[in-house]
Order: sequence, then C-alpha cells, then structure tokens
Amino acid sequence: MWQDVYDDLAAGQTLQAGTKVSVVGELSEYRGELEIIPRRAADVTVTGYTPPPAQEPLPIGRIIAGDFIDQIVTLTGTLGEPQPFSAGVKFTLDDGSGEITLLLWQDVYDDLAAGQTLQAGTKVSVVGELSEYRGELE
Repeated sequence: MWQDVYDDLAAGQTLQAGTKVSVVGELSEYRGELEIIPRRAADVTVTGYTPPPAQEPLPIGRIIAGDFIDQIVTLTGTLGEPQPFSAGVKFTLDDGSGEITLLLWQDVYDDLAAGQTLQAGTKVSVVGELSEYRGELE
C-alpha cells in the first residue's frame, strides 16, 4: 500500500499484524510475489482483528542467511549505538548469541510512545519482518 493511501485511512482503521481487511485494488507481481495495490483509502476496509500468536524470541545466532527471510520474527537483545540514515535509524541488536541490524523507518521511530527513548544499552523486544539488504540481515 502506498504511503498516501495509508495516511488517508479513516480513524479506527489501524493496520497491524492480525488485522483482517477487505481490499479492492490492482493485482500485480513484485519480485515474484503477488500483491494487491489499492488506489485510495476507501478501497481498504478493516473487517476484524485476530491477535497473532505470541512468538518465543528467536536467538539471533540461529538466523542463517535465507532462513526466516520475509517472516515475522520476535527478537530480544541490547541495542548498540544509533546510526541515523536518510530514511530512519539503525541499531545493532545483540542477544549474546549473535548480532543483527534493527532498522526503524523514520515514521516508526517518530511514533514510539512518549518516554520510549532508544539508546545504546537499552534492552528491547521487537517483532518485525526479517529481510536481507545488500547481503546483510535486518
């Protein structure tokens, strides 16, 4: 979904893991995956919500290139120094079994609840999609 469509969603149309939706849009393929692209916010209707099952944190050291890519995972660990970049902030996340890049897009970083300051040494638990960028897992 394009950002402008997401931004125009009606109040109460919060999209998060577990949200059930009805979508009208163009069916296309991107990098071998089918996707539906709604043209406007009115093409997206929230129909319900089912909380995703709780996941046990995955040890970072168990993540091998290719495994868990494009899957939602739960990781816990300690943050390294923040590394701002043009579209957000990156941290190294270390759980003692390994390290991985934690990437927060600027809008996600800006939306952190008041008082949730992320700095080196902070212990966190994160849920997100595991991806690979330029040969590095994040």
